[in-house]
Amino acid sequence: MSGVAVHFGAGNIGRGFVGLILHRAGYQVVFADVVDELIDALNATPSYRVKEVGATRTSRIHQGRQHPYGARDSAQAGRP
Repeated sequence: MSGVAVHFGAGNIGRGFVGLILHRAGYQVVFADVVDELIDALNATPSYRVKEVGATRTSRIHQGRQHPYGARDSAQAGRP
């Protein structure tokens, strides 16, 4: 593993593009987001599916374990 990468924003681009690139490069990916429902959904499953669509094919990739961190988590830790 290359280390830990923190990405701010666990939306479609964060998970499906940036997170996938970081994961493929060997990083442990930590997502930070202000939408608690999204963080809860990510915490509820060990992986999620990324669908790549190209000119000649479509493939599905299962993104491995991520470590979501939400606004509620920072508030519970006593941080702003």
